Amino acid sequence: MPARYIFGTEDDTLEGVIAKLLIERGLKVAVAESCTGGLINHRLTNISGSSHFLDIGIVAYSDNIKIKMLNVKKEVIGNTVR
Repeated sequence: MPARYIFGTEDDTLEGVIAKLLIERGLKVAVAESCTGGLINHRLTNISGSSHFLDIGIVAYSDNIKIKMLNVKKEVIGNTVR
């Protein structure tokens, strides 16, 4: 398999590799989730020192919250908003 498809070896996790890259580059990430129930935030905050690369994590289930807090356009969500 070409190296471009490999994110790590042995005990490396995807979130661990992402965290290392963010810290090395002095970057931070913000995560907004819905159907994942906060799984991405959970995996990132399980890494020691996650406050160095994670600014905010939001789990928004309600379409109205997605529109009001996350500025998701109503058209993107569909006709489910009442």
